[in-house]
Amino acid sequence: MRVQSELAVSVRRGGEETFRGTLAGLIELGRLDPAAREAEQLDVPRASGDVVRLPVAELSEAAVSRRQLRLEGLPEDCLRLVDESRKGPVRFADRPALLPGETAEYPLPLELHVGRTMVLVALPESPRWLALRESRKSKGAEPVEVGRSRGSLLALFSKELIGTT
Repeated sequence: MRVQSELAVSVRRGGEETFRGTLAGLIELGRLDPAAREAEQLDVPRASGDVVRLPVAELSEAAVSRRQLRLEGLPEDCLRLVDESRKGPVRFADRPALLPGETAEYPLPLELHVGRTMVLVALPESPRWLALRESRKSKGAEPVEVGRSRGSLLALFSKELIGTT
């Protein structure tokens, strides 16, 4: 059985895509953390050990925990989700909410909602992801890859993705 070590992630807020990239390892989604060792930016992933942290909510979104949700790729193209919060649930378009403290496993691709943010998680080679990637390339933006690959940290950010065009 092949464990999915890379996941394709797209983040949308207010109808606009704010991040799209491939992340490797455990992924943590949550609200910006002002106490983080290194300053965080909304929708900019940062690797720390074996975990990639992706802040998807502003400080003012009190319904989202700083460490809201952990994503882990599993064999059989599935995803384990752990709601690590004590606050609000993670919502889905097509299944019951994941309540604080709950764990669930779902097949990919998966669309979920953390506060006001929609997150799509897919396999990097899935047709849905490849179509999104091609539409982005036609606009001149490069994908983002963050994670560990043979001991080195990959981080390729498109200026458009981090808002510095």
